[in-house]
Amino acid sequence: MGEIDTKPIESVQAALSLFGEKYDQRKYRLANSEETKKEKELDILQKDLANYKVQCEIKESAHKQALLELDVCHKTIEDISSQLIFAKVDRDRYIEECREAHTRIAQLEAENKEISGQLSGSKDDDHMLLVSDELKSNKSELFQLKAEVGAAKELKVALLERLN
Repeated sequence: MGEIDTKPIESVQAALSLFGEKYDQRKYRLANSEETKKEKELDILQKDLANYKVQCEIKESAHKQALLELDVCHKTIEDISSQLIFAKVDRDRYIEECREAHTRIAQLEAENKEISGQLSGSKDDDHMLLVSDELKSNKSELFQLKAEVGAAKELKVALLERLN
């Protein structure tokens, strides 16, 4: 019997295997380039994510700093408010002292007139000098109190300007 020649079939199989390998290499190259693109995109996304994380941390830090500054401002306002309250109390006290001094001056002037009227007929110069000295002393005390009231008013104005 005769034998079948398989040599042409082998050459067809060799050609198919050769072309199949080239086709597989092309598929591999395409798959490899797609993987490379995806890896590049992944790298870009990771860099963007890291950048956004840094930006978020910077903004959180700025926010915390702003909150700290706000707390400092609140404490400063509280301090200045308490200073203003104390200045108002001092001012009221100085005003009352000034009123009392005015009343005392009016009394002393009335007494001075009375004593002057009594002494005008007599020669009691020593008593007149004593009363005059007392009057001068009380006037200087009044001027001192007026100066203190003026200083208190200036302090009040300064504190009010500082609050504004």
